[in-house]
Amino acid sequence: MFVTLAAVAGLLSAYIAPVSAQGGQVCNATSLCGSEAPCCSEYGFCGSGSFCLGGCNPLFSRSLTSCSPSPVCEPASHKFPDLTRVAMNASHYDGNATAFDWVLDKGDIMNTNSSGGELGMLLTETNGGTRISSTRYVHYGAISARIKTGRWGGVVTAFITMSDIKDEIDWEFPGADVTHGQSNLFWQGHIPDKTQGGTHNISSDSFANYHDYTIDWQPDTLTWSIDNNVVRTLKRSDTIDDQGISHYPNTPSRIQLR
Repeated sequence: MFVTLAAVAGLLSAYIAPVSAQGGQVCNATSLCGSEAPCCSEYGFCGSGSFCLGGCNPLFSRSLTSCSPSPVCEPASHKFPDLTRVAMNASHYDGNATAFDWVLDKGDIMNTNSSGGELGMLLTETNGGTRISSTRYVHYGAISARIKTGRWGGVVTAFITMSDIKDEIDWEFPGADVTHGQSNLFWQGHIPDKTQGGTHNISSDSFANYHDYTIDWQPDTLTWSIDNNVVRTLKRSDTIDDQGISHYPNTPSRIQLR
């Protein structure tokens, strides 16, 4: 996968900081974290320091204020002439979003300068796949990524937004099909009874050619586009269930590439 990324997004809350990490206790809806390790990581373990940063789930932490505040999103366009803006070790990242735009959560990345600076994300048998996450959070806005996908069966390239309580908006590209992309969304990790997915044509081979994929996330409308052409629009009102609850992503989210 090779990618350049441009993001224009809404503003969020404040800034943050802190240090060391620890872990052990499993955290979930019935088992909240304690005072010694107050933050529930995205993987469901309690800790402090880096556990309180991106992905920290406030619902399963000691309190709703245990997680560090989300760094403010700023309009930006990101290319990768080098890797100096990527924090290469997530466990050492201290939350300073002015120092890094991205965190390497797992796997391996490489850099190529063939046309202005691309990021190569590597999948090997050893690393099990690569993921990077933005250090800042989006709360509504338009996010575009210029991507070349993988092309191998069983491998899925993904460009998504993910909140700390698992609100999720997806562009996904199964490697066995390089002429279609899939749009999807989830609300607080809930898999809806009726699928929210869609499949959309791509004008040319997504492995051989760059295409621009956009998620335009607004309070009441969600739009997916390919090369500036809208391929799907979903209204918040379309997600309301029989109890009157809207299953629409509505919490600050990081941008992730996988």
